[in-house]
Amino acid sequence: MEVKNLPPEVQEVIADLSLKERSLLNYKTFFHVALKNCGLFMKGISFHPDHPYLNVFLINNMNHFPKEGLCFLWYLFESFTIAMPFNSIKLLAYVLECQFEDFPEEQKNTLKMLEWFLLSTKWAQMMSSSSKKHCIVMFRRPNCLIPPTTLTQGKPLIFHGRTCFIHAWLDVNPSSGYFKLNYTKQWKEVRLALAAANNKYTDDISEDIMEDKHNWINSNPITKSWDEAIVEYSKNHLLGSKSDKMPEPLLTVNMKFDRAEV
Repeated sequence: MEVKNLPPEVQEVIADLSLKERSLLNYKTFFHVALKNCGLFMKGISFHPDHPYLNVFLINNMNHFPKEGLCFLWYLFESFTIAMPFNSIKLLAYVLECQFEDFPEEQKNTLKMLEWFLLSTKWAQMMSSSSKKHCIVMFRRPNCLIPPTTLTQGKPLIFHGRTCFIHAWLDVNPSSGYFKLNYTKQWKEVRLALAAANNKYTDDISEDIMEDKHNWINSNPITKSWDEAIVEYSKNHLLGSKSDKMPEPLLTVNMKFDRAEV
């Protein structure tokens, strides 16, 4: 039976499932594209492809967040509730600079992502609300609107609300290895909260994944493709640019030797 001949409420469920499957595929695809074209544009990107919601994603440089990264986050937010840490002082400064400085559009990509959820003035207010330096913000997917059809008399078939909120204020960066090693209880609490926010039962998630042990990383074909994308970026951009700009190794040694002699 064709989908259009099914009852509207059944069509709605099917559309929702199709949307989720598309978003899951697209988030993985755009993550690969972003790694290939932009390299390590975020910190904390070593995560299981089926459980990205347990990860805490940190933007490396808010002024240089790529468009490919926006596509990755858009579909990631459609699929999961995601946590991102921010240094409140740096984020406040960035938001204010975007408001009052003549910033190029490519430097406003992080702001565009934030404004999927709240206006920049609200972000400035939120980042000024605590004396602590770091916070974890939970993002729940932005609006996902399927075009109206005649079967629903012009009404949207499905609509998902957007929301974000500060989950916790912290004294240290929650995406750092230091936080994981020295604040183990809080680190585990964050992961449990993320699982719950995504309606996942921890009993259904392997201990290796919950404890972030990465025993699966060499056997997962998707993570292998992501690693290959990073290697390709390094070969095409980092290694290439160094060979173009730097002198030959022997010449470098001679130059240093000459300066030392002087």
